[in-house]
Amino acid sequence: MERAEAEAILDGDRETALALLMRIDELIEANRRLEARVAELEQRLKRSSRNFSLPPSADPPSAPPRTRTLVRRIA
Repeated sequence: MERAEAEAILDGDRETALALLMRIDELIEANRRLEARVAELEQRLKRSSRNFSLPPSADPPSAPPRTRTLVRRIA
């Protein structure tokens, strides 16, 4: 929205201005919720069986493959 359009709304119709301000508030809150959800999902993507108590089958596709550790038996 251009400044001239915003000024016309403020100068003209008070109800339209109030409705727009209320809608902006709703959108700000929705944006906050979505940002929190994205942050949560990004954290989940970082989890793997190497850094979290998960089985290897739960690793995301982006996780590097696990290397096998050889255990030496002492006999």
